[in-house]
Amino acid sequence: MDLLAYAHRIETVLRATAVEMETIYEPDQEYAMWGFELEDETSGFLMLIDKTSTFDEPLVTLSFTLGPVDEASEDDLKDLLSVNSELYDASLTITPPMGEDDDEFLLLQTKFPAVEFSAERFALALSSLSKQFALFFGDE
Repeated sequence: MDLLAYAHRIETVLRATAVEMETIYEPDQEYAMWGFELEDETSGFLMLIDKTSTFDEPLVTLSFTLGPVDEASEDDLKDLLSVNSELYDASLTITPPMGEDDDEFLLLQTKFPAVEFSAERFALALSSLSKQFALFFGDE
């Protein structure tokens, strides 16, 4: 399946799941990206990227936004390193500068092959990230 077919499947699931959805990068043969917000006000990004040269198949990355990097102290960032090692099938990352203000964001993310993408797989990934978000970041 080509990237545009995966992108169509992803957009269909996002429209049915998210209360808000925005296309950040229009789907093409190499990349696509959407922003979304769920009913519980969790927001994040869903990316589709052609990694066939590296992984032999396109990948989906689902990310929850933890907040702007510049709002985290040095101690907060060091604490995140220890949390990162405790996550299951997920990781913490920082976006490259993006948007009008070149903001960088902390993200909690998971990745899986695009061929596995379905409404059920998306729901499982959302559930996993939500549980880990509540466990490690719920008091913040």
